[in-house]
Amino acid sequence: MLQALRKIHYKFDIIILTAILAISIIESVHTDMIFYNAGLVNGHAFKAVSYGLLYELSKIVIVLFAVTRIFFHLSPDKKNKKYAVTALISVLIFIGYWISLPVFHQPGAVHFLRGFKEWVTKNVDTDAIQTWILSQDADQYFGHRYFRDDIPHDLPDFIKNVNPEWLDVYSSEKGRCIEFTWPCGFSGYNGIVIGSPAMKTKQEELIKHSNYDFEYRHSIKPGVYIVEGR
Repeated sequence: MLQALRKIHYKFDIIILTAILAISIIESVHTDMIFYNAGLVNGHAFKAVSYGLLYELSKIVIVLFAVTRIFFHLSPDKKNKKYAVTALISVLIFIGYWISLPVFHQPGAVHFLRGFKEWVTKNVDTDAIQTWILSQDADQYFGHRYFRDDIPHDLPDFIKNVNPEWLDVYSSEKGRCIEFTWPCGFSGYNGIVIGSPAMKTKQEELIKHSNYDFEYRHSIKPGVYIVEGR
């Protein structure tokens, strides 16, 4: 096996670098699609974690192989320095991928909300809910949080059929609102917030409530936005 490693042609360096770069690109695209598809069905994106680990392990194996090759080509010949260069570049690609994520790559929540928007548009009658929340029919429900098994049977079908894990009906300085919420991931949630079309609130991108609590939001139309947060 040691003799075989020594005989590997120099062009194999290109294959090593191409492989780790390709895996990094495929990882980004694939995990983004997992989050998006989870949003399409209002589900979970747990597969993103398992696939992410698989991709990272694959890159680690390639990096270790590139580094190990150096020790099988130790000689005064300057041409053999290319093995060290290949190992260094592979390490830089591996580390650079993680450094570049916060700068150039959108979080999974953003892709989830893009898919979730399509689910909401297809399955939730936001027009009817906006009309209801502003009517007297909604008065008796204000100030209550209902969990799935406790949601009142006399609520309109266009609310009950959304089938949230919990439902909040409340008034605030922003006006009357109703929130549909589901658990998402290990400690997060996703949901729909519906209020008056005149409701004034920041409805896009990252909203930080504290160092530990935040939401990603995406507006569907005036007074209606979707969230994913923790």
